[in-house]
Amino acid sequence: MDHNRHWVGTWATAPAPSETGVGFNNHTVRMHPRVSIGGDTLRVRVSNAYGNGTLAIGAASVGLRDKGPAIVPGSERQLTFGGVGAATVAAGALVLSDAVTLDVPPLADLAVTLYLPGEIPPGFQITGRYARQTNYISPPGNFAAAITMPVGKITDEWFFVSGIDVLASPETGGVVALGDSLTDANISTHDAYCRWPDQLARRLIARKGGRPLGVMNQGLGGNRILHDLRGDSGLRRFDRDVAGAARRDPCDRHARHQRSAQPQRQARRGGHRRPDDRRPPPDGLAGPGTRDQIVWRHSDAIWQRDVAARRLEPGARRASRHV
Repeated sequence: MDHNRHWVGTWATAPAPSETGVGFNNHTVRMHPRVSIGGDTLRVRVSNAYGNGTLAIGAASVGLRDKGPAIVPGSERQLTFGGVGAATVAAGALVLSDAVTLDVPPLADLAVTLYLPGEIPPGFQITGRYARQTNYISPPGNFAAAITMPVGKITDEWFFVSGIDVLASPETGGVVALGDSLTDANISTHDAYCRWPDQLARRLIARKGGRPLGVMNQGLGGNRILHDLRGDSGLRRFDRDVAGAARRDPCDRHARHQRSAQPQRQARRGGHRRPDDRRPPPDGLAGPGTRDQIVWRHSDAIWQRDVAARRLEPGARRASRHV
């Protein structure tokens, strides 16, 4: 890795449980995210945040989109995970692909392809979200390396892919848009890229001068700040979707996503105990003034406010009168 540069998010979608009832069995999915900033080296994040079992990825690829389900010839790149072409993602976890070299212009459309060899029934709790864009599901078979993927079904959802990062210059930063349908743009015109984060990305690219900024859309239609609805509440997912965007070390990001899964499930069961894995980073790894400690303190404050909010919910207030 080039130590004079750092990873910055150029595209993201918030992990949430799919509501379409779709399932997979020996299928390939090709999805078309539009990046904000460009770069010559990228990596892809795959999330199984809501799955109730292990997700098997048989093969994966990325390339520049041509038309429909096609990739620009010569731009196709195999994605590997720890040097291997296949990966397994534990329930509630995230995997990062290895870095691949690909010249990606700003505002380019990519084609990210996942081959899912096993049976993934709708009851698996597939991690997905409507995209307001045309994506493709193949007939049975592995078509991850195909330039033009055969189409068995059209979908307007994202499945499992939750983000793309690029290696960028030291001054490059990122903007995370956290919100509900106004940000997610669940009634936006299909394939028109009219969400306000898309507009922001275009304006940031078009301006003359200024600090380069990637834009990550973490909106969820119907999402609430204090209550879980169509995914975790804004407070509960802040650590994963916003604070976590400030930390782009591959090993650390993988661990943060894994750590966040169990506290979320515990909170959904009504527990308020501070998880052991929410302890601050050891002093030997992060001093009191480092970004790791600052991010931890901020996310810990969010966790405490979330607990306080749950204790103030109407049901909790009624119960407190009888204590």
